[in-house]
Amino acid sequence: MGFVIDQIQRTIIEKNLTPSDVAIANGLSNSFMSRLLSQKTKEHNFGNVILIINWLFPNLDTRKELIFDYYKKITKPENIRAAYEWLWMNWERDELRSLISMRKKSRDYRDLEFNEIYSLLLERSEIKSENELERKRELSRLLNKAGMIKEKSKQESVKCLCTIFQMNVYGDLNEYDMVEKLYDTIDVNKLGKKEKYLKYSFKVRLNELLSQRYWKQNNLNEARKVTIELIQNVENKYMLASAYHRLGMTYCFVNRETSVNYVKKSIEIFRSINRNMIADLIEKKNIPFIYSVWGETYTQTDDKMELAHNYISCGNPKIGLELIKDFDNNDPFICFYKGKATKNVNLLKKSYEIFTKEWHDHFYAQLPLKELEVLKEAIPC
Repeated sequence: MGFVIDQIQRTIIEKNLTPSDVAIANGLSNSFMSRLLSQKTKEHNFGNVILIINWLFPNLDTRKELIFDYYKKITKPENIRAAYEWLWMNWERDELRSLISMRKKSRDYRDLEFNEIYSLLLERSEIKSENELERKRELSRLLNKAGMIKEKSKQESVKCLCTIFQMNVYGDLNEYDMVEKLYDTIDVNKLGKKEKYLKYSFKVRLNELLSQRYWKQNNLNEARKVTIELIQNVENKYMLASAYHRLGMTYCFVNRETSVNYVKKSIEIFRSINRNMIADLIEKKNIPFIYSVWGETYTQTDDKMELAHNYISCGNPKIGLELIKDFDNNDPFICFYKGKATKNVNLLKKSYEIFTKEWHDHFYAQLPLKELEVLKEAIPC
């Protein structure tokens, strides 16, 4: 650990800082900085060391090298619990799996609870089913398991983490009303004094959820503001790719080029971390969707829904309808596509109802709403 501390001390001197400057900037005590730099204590709070390294070193590769060096030598249970979060947030999945495997034999219930919830995080990130019913069944199973962990846990950090996980899963299930309800129940400030890194990291996660919340509320200025802040601060590439995707979609009704460029950036990042199934779905669905919104021909997809959308938007409603004639009208997008093609007011109103009252999604509700305005129909209440 001496190497990491030496690098911290050298950088403080090079930047003409004082240990007190570093302490104040990261919400730490001067006594902690004194103990850290004196190297008289064998192992310091890992979360605090992460905060200091993140603040002092702008280069991401340098940060990861130093933190990983320190991580390999930690032994204290509270430091290992901070390590779970750092490994997850930095997409070190193989190392996280190794840590989970290693700590399974721990007799400390706190370790076991962290093991359980981070195992669920990995499971959610690896769901590969393209079948919608299977995917929902798997997500519901993870949701129930997280609920059981939260109910039995006495650790505030575990309760917070479970709630954040539940919000992410509800988002996957398009149940944005539940995301909103849970968001208002969480308070990361309840975490202990030794959990500064967890508090910081959970706030980043909540910002991700806040950007999604604003997006689905159709509060686009706030959604973009929070999402850009997230992009500037997050180190987890999965979250980074998701943020670029979300940012791109906020522009799909106002600027086609900006929207496509951000979405393509998200695809690039997803592929860099081997999340090719997600990248493929975005390429097949979101890119053609954006072109269709603007009435521009785009046939580089084999997704029937989006091919139908494109044909309908570009003046070929018969071809589009034929592609989706057997699709379920309980999907608000299908209702919209069919309603737009046939100028069917009832289908457009049904689409709007599902978007707003079942999915609680006021962003995509603009689709049927704008079409109804074109048809000079009354806006649904």
